[in-house]
Amino acid sequence: MAARSRSALVAASDRRFQRFGNFLWSGKGSTGDEREMAKKIASTVVRGDYEVLYEGQEKSNFWEAIGGKEEYTTNKEQTEHRDVIPPRLFHSSYTTDAFRVEEIVNFSQSDLVQEDIMLLDARHVIYIWSGKASSKIERDATTFIPIQYLRTDPAERDEDIPVFFVKQGFEPNTFTGFFKNWNSTLWNECKSYDELRRELEGKNPVLELNTVLVDGERRFDDFVKYPVEMLREEADTLPDDIDKTRREGTYRRLGPSPPSLAVALDGIKILIKKLRTLECLLNQLESGVIPSEN
Repeated sequence: MAARSRSALVAASDRRFQRFGNFLWSGKGSTGDEREMAKKIASTVVRGDYEVLYEGQEKSNFWEAIGGKEEYTTNKEQTEHRDVIPPRLFHSSYTTDAFRVEEIVNFSQSDLVQEDIMLLDARHVIYIWSGKASSKIERDATTFIPIQYLRTDPAERDEDIPVFFVKQGFEPNTFTGFFKNWNSTLWNECKSYDELRRELEGKNPVLELNTVLVDGERRFDDFVKYPVEMLREEADTLPDDIDKTRREGTYRRLGPSPPSLAVALDGIKILIKKLRTLECLLNQLESGVIPSEN
């Protein structure tokens, strides 16, 4: 086990090595949240008392407890070599038995989708944000999302960096500070997809689909049907609503029916999500949370 200047760790000795003692060590560059989390872990895993140590005040039995003293990067060296890298927000969703992750550029609070899981990469720490309407499958997967993300990062990231799990509505200041003009009441004003769906189902709406296809022609069901034998007759004997010069087009229209209603409803679901995001942005503009460019 190696100590790092920007972290806090708990060293708990088992019965065989109880002579070393139990320790809670804090690096000079560790954050208050990390130290508090280390205290909570120590109160859970450590049997008995533990000694609190700070970087530079270590005793020999501490180094023995973690396997010996090794060279490690100090906070000063990390600060000198650390580049200023802006945080990155990723949207992850579960579709067709696979997770899909997509980066959101120039992100804001309104990009946090209530139905999904979001990953905020603050370089020295990873936040996993869970929307209140996310599925159980997505929430269960939050444990391996940061691991896969760090392993596939081309920058060869350290897999031991802190990962914090945040629930919608319980965001700490360390998380909201990465978002400009955070509005704690934003989601109170905006409805989720499921809420909108339940509201629509309660009103028993009549779904009207446009009968015009992409190519400008009407649907198959909108045409009057004639037997093929009749269409093969002489042109002057055909009904007036048939184009005598395009009888082959009439045959083509007797093909497969349009896409199913399920496909159309999938598109409507995506559209509702986008409209909800737009509604949130408009509410923020009206309330002054997002300054207008005018």
